Amino acid sequence: MKISFKFGDKVLCLPAKAVSEHLADATREELCVLLSLAADPTADADSICSEIGIDQDEFMKAVSFWRGSGAVTVSLKDGEKLPSSRKKGEKQKKDASSNAASDKASADKESKKPASPVPNSSPVYSTAQLADFIEEDPSLRVFIENCQQIMGKIFSSAEAASLIGTVRYLDVSTDYIALLCAFAISHGKRSVRYVEKMAIGLYDEGITKYGELELHLKKLNKAEEMLPKIRKMFGLGDRALTAKEKKAIDRWCGEFEFEFDLIEKAYEITVTNTGKAALPYCNSILENWYNAGYKTAAEIDSATEEYKNKKAAAGNGSFDTDDFFEAALKRSYEITGGV
Repeated sequence: MKISFKFGDKVLCLPAKAVSEHLADATREELCVLLSLAADPTADADSICSEIGIDQDEFMKAVSFWRGSGAVTVSLKDGEKLPSSRKKGEKQKKDASSNAASDKASADKESKKPASPVPNSSPVYSTAQLADFIEEDPSLRVFIENCQQIMGKIFSSAEAASLIGTVRYLDVSTDYIALLCAFAISHGKRSVRYVEKMAIGLYDEGITKYGELELHLKKLNKAEEMLPKIRKMFGLGDRALTAKEKKAIDRWCGEFEFEFDLIEKAYEITVTNTGKAALPYCNSILENWYNAGYKTAAEIDSATEEYKNKKAAAGNGSFDTDDFFEAALKRSYEITGGV
């Protein structure tokens, strides 16, 4: 029997001696990583993991194996570290979590339509399938070219397949994914895998239309702009927010759509009434204002003035901010323990 390779317009090159000497010892994952790297040395780890259905830990172990065999050299960034290289003849150890992750990735690939929630990656399409999709819908070529311009790089076939797969799998528009690419770049993220994971997360939240996404990203950007000011005001420093703190601040900036001056006013009332920067107390104030329909600091000033006038008309000219706010806040503050 005679077998001949059909190279087409690309050739895959491998170091024969180093590979052949370790071929019998290599696992499926290690072989897949080697072939993926040889086919496209510029592909990032996320793309390769998504394409062949492995996790980052398995990828790093595979790279370490081939470095130890002498097949590849590896330049590590600051803070990066490869696991110990598995020697020839040494069995690769797999723990239960790795097996579970691999099984899950395989199951994800077979799934065609999204469930709720959807798996954390879209289906993996071959180069031939990708070509068929583009032939059926030429606008997909324009879509990929547009996303490449946005992200400032030429996609590998795996990256292009990932974006097209995400469009088809989640049934979202190409403009939706292009907007996510622009958001990713604006936050220093150049990975297509990041865009794919974000799209799936948003799908789980029910954000599937372009207009919904545009509004959501606008709120995210606003929250990110305001967060440093809020941290400084409450003396939170650089520490990680607690789940309750994050939820409260996300609501102020997102759901409530409050401007910073309104949050600052609630903060000042909090410190006046409690003697400290009690975030739960401040949250109660802002929740009450939101439920009452107040949107701006000017509306609060107007409501305060109106309350003063009513007190004066009733023959009681004295006014204390506690009269206006504390009654509604006292119970919620006691429930939170004032922390």
